[in-house]
Amino acid sequence: MKVRLFLPLIAAILYTLFGLANDSSFNAPENQNTENASKKVVFMIADYLSFEDLEKQESMKWLLDNSYLALLNNRQNGRPSPYKAKAILGAGRRVEMPSDMLGGGTGRKWHDLYRINNGQLQPSHRPVFPQISKLISLNSSEGYDKRIGYLGDAIHSQGGKTCFIGNADSSLPNRSTILIPMDRSGAVDMGDTETLSAADNRYPYSIRTDYSKLEELYKQFLPASSFLVIETGDLERLEKNRSNMSPAQYQAGKQLILDDISRFLKGLADSAAAEAGSPEPVVILLSSYPASDRYDKGDRLTPVIVYDGVNRGILFSSGTRREGIVLNTELADYILYKLGMLKRSPIEEKGSTESLSFITELNGKTLAVSRLRLPVLTSFAVFVILSLLLCFLALINPFLLRSRFGSVIRVLVRMNLLGPLLLLVLPAYLFKKPLLFAALFFLSIAFLSIIMFRLKTALKVEICAICLATVLTLALDISAGSPLIKYSVIGYDPIIGARFYGVGNELAGVFVGCSILLTGAMKEIYHKKIKAGYVIIGHTAFICLLGLSFWGANLGGALAAFTGYYSFLLLSCSRKGRIRQFVLLPLILAGLIALLVYIDSYMGSKVSHVGLFFQDIQQNGIDVLLSTLYRKTAMNFRLIRYTIWTKVLLCIIFILITTYFKPVGVVRRVFRAQPYLKAGWISATAASICGFLLNDSGIVLAATAMIYVVFTLLLVCFDSMAIPEEINQRGI
Repeated sequence: MKVRLFLPLIAAILYTLFGLANDSSFNAPENQNTENASKKVVFMIADYLSFEDLEKQESMKWLLDNSYLALLNNRQNGRPSPYKAKAILGAGRRVEMPSDMLGGGTGRKWHDLYRINNGQLQPSHRPVFPQISKLISLNSSEGYDKRIGYLGDAIHSQGGKTCFIGNADSSLPNRSTILIPMDRSGAVDMGDTETLSAADNRYPYSIRTDYSKLEELYKQFLPASSFLVIETGDLERLEKNRSNMSPAQYQAGKQLILDDISRFLKGLADSAAAEAGSPEPVVILLSSYPASDRYDKGDRLTPVIVYDGVNRGILFSSGTRREGIVLNTELADYILYKLGMLKRSPIEEKGSTESLSFITELNGKTLAVSRLRLPVLTSFAVFVILSLLLCFLALINPFLLRSRFGSVIRVLVRMNLLGPLLLLVLPAYLFKKPLLFAALFFLSIAFLSIIMFRLKTALKVEICAICLATVLTLALDISAGSPLIKYSVIGYDPIIGARFYGVGNELAGVFVGCSILLTGAMKEIYHKKIKAGYVIIGHTAFICLLGLSFWGANLGGALAAFTGYYSFLLLSCSRKGRIRQFVLLPLILAGLIALLVYIDSYMGSKVSHVGLFFQDIQQNGIDVLLSTLYRKTAMNFRLIRYTIWTKVLLCIIFILITTYFKPVGVVRRVFRAQPYLKAGWISATAASICGFLLNDSGIVLAATAMIYVVFTLLLVCFDSMAIPEEINQRGI
């Protein structure tokens, strides 16, 4: 067997080793924190806050200037709620929590209800959650029932004690914060939920949290507890009564409450500092859910503040791979790490003296891109559909191509091919209004398309140039840690939280479609100078860029790419070589998948969602796989129904079918004249089908990949239709 048959495998191994050698996450030491851990964590819930609210409060300045700061992604499955947010914090997974299960505490009625529901008795001093059995049953269908009470169970397994103080009662009881420290039995070791409310007509419902009583209980329970959770409650009541208040009165009420919280925290810090010899507990102030006005505007990232009395800086998340944005599912393990009960944490602490300004700028950029993303992508998708409709008119009436309308059509085709590249490189965070960004975007691609049209370059060279620019920009950006993708409207949205790093399905489709057609166009230009071995090495590098966890982290996109590359090699090589590739390449695919999964799951300190998925299967069995398949299939069908990319893909399919019949013989003539582009079109279509089937939002990948198939095909067909072959001086 010839040596060149081993080139793909050698290239994959070398490329992987190169990545491992240059990726700090694979060389980083374990975060050992057992000896230096505080052993006590105080966790304060103050919902409906933003960093902007805190910055306005002079009384909060000392806390912001002396803490680790981050923005919390509070993504939830299904309909979001502040109650579900607490359940997720305690479970470390996105569990379900209905809004009619908010009761619990130390009162006798809660213990009686707990005994009736669960057939067990708990000591009267222990806060209990009476509907624990119902909550476990509710989450059993998704396979998350084992995660209920995770944080409390983990603390108990290490000999620690939990405590819960406070309530958010208004006209109805609200003790949902008990979901954070409780164990699987629905109980907390100690606490008080009944004696902290004081009558005060300055506050909503004439109730406020009695902070003097809260401080007294804090000092009583802290010595015996490892993890102490405090529900401040007043902000919850304020938000619930917001619809009855004027904006000025709402802000005045918020300032009053924040002053109370700040004084309480300052008192805790001063008393801890005065107690020489005893370690100061870590205080985590967290808003688990945004205020309604911010939520409606898309501003949904909430504050996380970690105060240890010594350090300050920014929190870094291995789940988001970003400084300053952490996941709600990571905080449970971070708390265990701070307690000295875990050796490694998904959240790291990085020192900084400019943490507040960094967080403010990060939130501003993220929010700007998030607000632009949907309207800009929708406008581009509509533009693609309208362009395809105009192309349809040209297909059924070829004489239009010989008029000025034909020039407009050719420019529109080029605009669609350049669109994704411009969406990637334009700095979206500089624009506050979608209309301004959309205007700049369309003017830019129109200007570039007109220049390309006027240059009268051979079409295969144009296709090669567009695809090369797109693939090269994406490859360099992925290799550099995705600085463009992170703030691109065609990238991903950290606020929505479907993806935080790597390559999303929109750009995976762009990368796959472009790279296949780039290969076809280069083969058309250079013919036999580009050997199959070089093509295989290049394609293997592209698969690594898409699939490896420290780069693209898109296994579905990598599999779609392999399908397209495999198809291209089979279609473009000789019959003798085709048999070898047919047998060899699937073996390489299996080896690459195994290598990607192994590296992601076991060789890195920062594991991607794919690695975590396989680790979860190992720990919890086949149910995890089945529930994930069900959830992803349901998401794909939901996207097919609602996303505009479905309409884009249907229009593309309609146009491709039309080109086969109208005008008669044009596609066959083009296929005969351009065999390598033909192989690229067919292969990119195969990759799109594979991407559609293997991704939970595969419709997006398929649509963006097929944009390059349909518009490059139309570009060549229109040129062939408008000018007779024998006098075609441009060349196709």
